[in-house]
Amino acid sequence: MALSSTAAAPRPRRLWRILLIVLLLLVALVGAFFIRIAWLGGMFVRITPHFAGQCRLVEGPVGAEDLTIDAPKRRAIISASDRRARAAGKPVPGGIWTYPLDAVDAMPVNLTPDAGLYFQPHGISLWREPDGREALFVVNHPAPGHGWPQHTVEIYDVAGDVLVHRATLTDPRLVMPNDLVAVALDRFYVTNTHANPPGP
Repeated sequence: MALSSTAAAPRPRRLWRILLIVLLLLVALVGAFFIRIAWLGGMFVRITPHFAGQCRLVEGPVGAEDLTIDAPKRRAIISASDRRARAAGKPVPGGIWTYPLDAVDAMPVNLTPDAGLYFQPHGISLWREPDGREALFVVNHPAPGHGWPQHTVEIYDVAGDVLVHRATLTDPRLVMPNDLVAVALDRFYVTNTHANPPGP
């Protein structure tokens, strides 16, 4: 009886040792997998900060939200809406601004100087046809309290330095549009930041 009990004792130890080895191998494999993912993602790449240009504060648009580069015309198009004023219950008209990329001392120009409180632009996207026709798509969050839709997409035809309003689009699925990308003169994709609209 004593001999059989001492002969059986090493078996549980051997089983635990095998389980421990298997567990360590699994941990090593999972660790190697995540290290490889991190390496492929550039986590271990050393980046040396550098900047050859100069930064300069440009006065003009308050609450700049988005910009797009109009490369052929060498300008940036900027959407701006003073969200702090709106949050304080004193909204002011937003605007679409243009800024030349090559002029050092230039000032931004408001392309929508006659806009009212309805116009509170957010994300924008510029589309150019091969024949040169351009359209600017604008996510708009009209100021509350005037019976306007909560969210719209405004479409403008671009005629030189003038924006000609073509259409206002609304849809119940625009619950909180944030940005959009144009894919034609009359088509675009839009993103919602979340599924439920904010409260009043």
